[in-house]
Amino acid sequence: MARVHYIMDGQPGTLPDIRMDAKDIVFTMVPPGTPRGDRLTIRCDAAGELWISIQTDQPASEKW
Repeated sequence: MARVHYIMDGQPGTLPDIRMDAKDIVFTMVPPGTPRGDRLTIRCDAAGELWISIQTDQPASEKW
C-alpha cells in the first residue's frame, strides 16, 4: 500500500522521514535552504527525552 502524505501547513520542503523502533521515534528532515547533505535529526525516547542534532555527509574541511 502506498504511503499517503497530508500536508497541512502548505510550507515548502519535503516531509520528514519518521522511523520507530522498540524505544525511540526518530524524525529526520532537510530544511529548505540547508547545504547539500545536511539534515536535522530529532530523536524522542519513551521517557520523554529529546536529542536534536545536525548531521552532515561532508567532512568539516569541505564545509568551511
